[in-house]
Amino acid sequence: MPLVTATGRVRVKMTVPEYQNRKFAATVEASAQAVDVASGATRMLLVVDNPSGELMTGAFANVSFDLPHPEVAVNVPASALIFDKTGLRIATVDDRSRVVLNTVTISRDLGKEVEIGSGLTADERVIINPPDGIASGDQVRIAGTAGAPGAPESAMAK
Repeated sequence: MPLVTATGRVRVKMTVPEYQNRKFAATVEASAQAVDVASGATRMLLVVDNPSGELMTGAFANVSFDLPHPEVAVNVPASALIFDKTGLRIATVDDRSRVVLNTVTISRDLGKEVEIGSGLTADERVIINPPDGIASGDQVRIAGTAGAPGAPESAMAK
């Protein structure tokens, strides 16, 4: 079953306690687009094909959303994020040991780590704790490259 219908509505799977071994296909028709502070819930309007009348209006149901996720998730420590007047960015180090500031979006906040939705690839070298005032083009020295093998790579501003 495709995740989205031809009309752009999200498909979901619904189960009800009365029919424990059955799953019902439904589509999301509308959402409140807000979270209730008291319950942590979001109101949604689901439409389900129910020609035999097995499902009762207002009955309790569990709904599962098969949301898309990237094949390769790029997770970085939350300390790598830079919030400033230009938006949300992450500092990386290019092949000339210079800083590059990448504008990024967060797809999921995991607490101490965040999953990056766009703006960063898995092969980029991220500065874990960028100092205040770091700028694109700043020369950095990679700590541990001249030291013992296996030393962690972290960038330090020169």
